[in-house]
Amino acid sequence: MTAIYKGLRTALGMTLLFFVVAAVASAGSTSKLVGSWGVDIKKLKQSNPEIKSLSSEKQSEIEKELARLAFTFDEKMVTITDHDGDETSGSYHVVSENDKQVVLEIAQENGPAERLKIRFNDDKHMELVRENDDGALFLVKK
Repeated sequence: MTAIYKGLRTALGMTLLFFVVAAVASAGSTSKLVGSWGVDIKKLKQSNPEIKSLSSEKQSEIEKELARLAFTFDEKMVTITDHDGDETSGSYHVVSENDKQVVLEIAQENGPAERLKIRFNDDKHMELVRENDDGALFLVKK
């Protein structure tokens, strides 16, 4: 397994953990966030040239796995469906928001609260970025 593939699997797994939450829901507007989101594979490939260097078989395997990952937000809850179809749900707390970004505070079940930045590129494209992390998971609205 290549390093980029392992990194993607680790990033996805860690992102899923952050959504096992017990935080208070926000009363603020999260209209851009609300909806169902999937991985933006095209943007992911553009930002990670290492993926292009993989065999077409390995690229196809990665794309199929990522295509099954979904994030569904409403005003108070998020549900994540992983590549195996397993779902994790929880509430979230909006720390701050503006037209381009929402910062969520996510409380892990057995750990300290962490923050997740969601940057909106437009109404149908966003990036999930963990605080103190350089990597992003690119999502597209379904």
